[in-house]
Order: sequence, then C-alpha cells, then structure tokens
Amino acid sequence: RRYTGFAIGGTDAYPAYTGTMFSIPAGASVAVGRNISLISGRHTEEDAIRPTGSIFDVQGNLNFVQSTRIGGNISSADGGAIRVGQGGTVTISSALSIENTRGADGGAIYNEGSVLVNGGGSLSITNASAAGDGDAVYQAGTFSLENGASLSAAGTVYLTNDAHLTLASRAVTLTEPLNLD
Repeated sequence: RRYTGFAIGGTDAYPAYTGTMFSIPAGASVAVGRNISLISGRHTEEDAIRPTGSIFDVQGNLNFVQSTRIGGNISSADGGAIRVGQGGTVTISSALSIENTRGADGGAIYNEGSVLVNGGGSLSITNASAAGDGDAVYQAGTFSLENGASLSAAGTVYLTNDAHLTLASRAVTLTEPLNLD
C-alpha cells in the first residue's frame, strides 16, 4: 500500500512528493559517475496521487559516465525516466538501463534536445509504456548512436517530422516498430 505522507514526532502528516526527482537547469552540468541504481520512483497512482514529473528533467547537461539503472516511475508528464528539454543534452558513455517506467509521451525518454550514446555506451529500455506516443522513446530532437554504441528498446520509438536520428552503430535492436509522424 502507498502512503501519502508520514508523521515525524507528532501527528502532522506530509503529502507525498509527486514532482520531478532531479532537475538539471540550463547552464548546469551533472555527471553520474558511480555505479548507481535509481529505482522505485512512484509505483502507483492510488489514493489520488498523480505523479507529475520525470526522474530526470534535463534543461542543461546530464552525463552518464558509469553504469546506471533507473526505473520504477509512473508520471502523467512526458518522459517517465528522462525528459530532455530544448537545449538540454544527455550523453551516455557507459551502460544505462531504463526499466518499468511510464509517461504521457515517451514512456522512458522524451527528447526535444539532444541524446548521444557514444564511446561504447549502451542504452537498454525494457517495460516502458506511454499513454500517448513512443513507449520507449518520443523523439523530437536529435538522437545519435556513435562509435560502437548500442541501443536495445523493447517498445515503440516515435519520431516527429522534425526529429533527427543518427545510427552510426550496428548494434540496434528494436522489438517494436519505428513510428514516423
């Protein structure tokens, strides 16, 4: 059962947090440089709790430089795991696994900026779903696989008519169709 809050040293209960977990504003750079797992965001929408944010909302630069696993987030907003805004950049140069996420558009990743998987990096997406388009990825910006990078997506990848997709790598596995707007 999910609780909406808890009491600390008394009877006051605090509401559950429903927004974005990590916001990277324009002009900021964050490197995820340890082997970490960020899982079990918001599991359910029971008790009228309506999560409204991604795990990462990227308006600046987010770099995954060591193995990272994120998942377990349900959101009514775009990008269940990662939302990349216009001008935002996500670089993956290690292993990034996204699992069990849901968003409005882009169950795992909603991209209006730039996503680059390079230098032997890998992106694996499993058990992602979207209420709208792109169970795995909603692509409205630039998405590139370069220098031996790999992508494995169990779910649809949705491309808008102004999206750019560069696959300069041979290791691409899509288990669902690539949808073009």
